[in-house]
Amino acid sequence: MNATHPQGLPRNESAWLAHLELLAELPYPAPVLMPTVLAALRSGFNADFGGFGLVSGEHLQPVAYWTERMTVSALRALAVHQDEMFTEFPLRQQLESDGEVVRLIQTMPGYEDHWHYRDILGPLGMRWAMCVPVFDQQGGCDGFLYLYRSAESGPFSNGEQARLRAARDRLRSLHQHPPANLPTCPLRTAGTAVLNLDTSGQMLAKGQKAIELLYLCHDARMGMLDWAADDLSALPAPVRDMLQPLLTTGIGADVGLCSVNVAAGRFYFRAERLLVTGTDQPQVAVTITHLEPTDITVARQLMNWPLSSQEKRLLIASVRQPSQQQLAEHLGITIGTLKSYVNRLQSKLELPSRQAIIDKVLEHTPPEGA
Repeated sequence: MNATHPQGLPRNESAWLAHLELLAELPYPAPVLMPTVLAALRSGFNADFGGFGLVSGEHLQPVAYWTERMTVSALRALAVHQDEMFTEFPLRQQLESDGEVVRLIQTMPGYEDHWHYRDILGPLGMRWAMCVPVFDQQGGCDGFLYLYRSAESGPFSNGEQARLRAARDRLRSLHQHPPANLPTCPLRTAGTAVLNLDTSGQMLAKGQKAIELLYLCHDARMGMLDWAADDLSALPAPVRDMLQPLLTTGIGADVGLCSVNVAAGRFYFRAERLLVTGTDQPQVAVTITHLEPTDITVARQLMNWPLSSQEKRLLIASVRQPSQQQLAEHLGITIGTLKSYVNRLQSKLELPSRQAIIDKVLEHTPPEGA
C-alpha cells in the first residue's frame, strides 16, 4: 500500500518498513546505528526531529541517548533536569502504556509552563511528541523512540502512534554482532566538524555535526550524556590527553594529532593553537574527521533505491569484498542463486558489476523512478 510521505512524496509503506528492518540488522551496536535508524524512521512521518534512548536491564537504566536536534542551552537544561526527567516522566509508565503517556502529558493543563517545554522543547521550536518502547528479539525493552514536531503541525494522531509502533516492531534486530564469515569492513570519510576551546577547556563553539561526531566517537560505552558536555569531558580520553599541553602551555608544538578507533569507525582529531586578534588568550581549534564503516553508508544511501531487501543485503555485504562462498553463506543462499541475484541486479540497473552498483549508491544518485 502506498502511503503519503510528509513532504507530499509517494512512499511505499512496506518498502519503508523493510528498510528499517534492514538497518536494524547491520552488525553494529545499537548506539552506533541510532543516527542512521532514527533519520530513516523519521522520514516516514511529519516530524521535525527524533530522539532515541537506550536502556539496560529490567530496571530500565538509561545508558545512552541520541537526539537529532539540540542546542548547547537545551543540552545544559537536559543535564540539569536529568534526574527530574526520570522522576516526572517515568520510563516504567512509558513502557507499560506503550508510549501513550507521553502524548497524554502534553495535553495536561500547565504543560507549557513546565521546565520540559519551557527549557527544552520550546526553545527548539517544538510542542508535540510521541513515543514507543523498543523491544529486542526476546521481548525485553531496549529503549525508547521519540518523535517531535512544532505547534503548527498539531498533536500526533492515533494513526501516527500506530504507525510508529509498526516501525518499532521492525527494529528487534538491534544489537547485532559483526558477522563471523565476512571480512572487515573498509572505512569511508563520512563527515568533518570543527569545535573551538578556550584555555580552560570550555567549548566556545560547536555545530550540529560536531555534536553528532562527539556522540559517535564515545562508542557504546558512553554515559548517557557524556558527549553532550560543553567542555573537555565531551572528548575521548586520548584526545583530552593530547589537548592538555596545547591548552595549558605556550611552549612546544602548536599542533596535536590523535586518532580513536571505535565501533562507529575511526576518528581523527587535529588540534591547533590559535592566536585570537585583540587578546593574548589563545584558543584551540579541534577538527574532527570521521571515517565510517562503508556498509553503514551504503545501507543509508539505499533507502530510496527500488530494490528488494535481499538485493540490498547483497550489496551491503558486498562492501566487505567477500568471496562468493562467504557472501552466499551470509545471505543463506546457494552460489547459483547468488549469481542469479547479481545478474538480475546488474541488468536492472544497467551497471557491469556489484562494485559499480556500490559506487553508484555512494554517489547519492538513485536511478530514475526510485
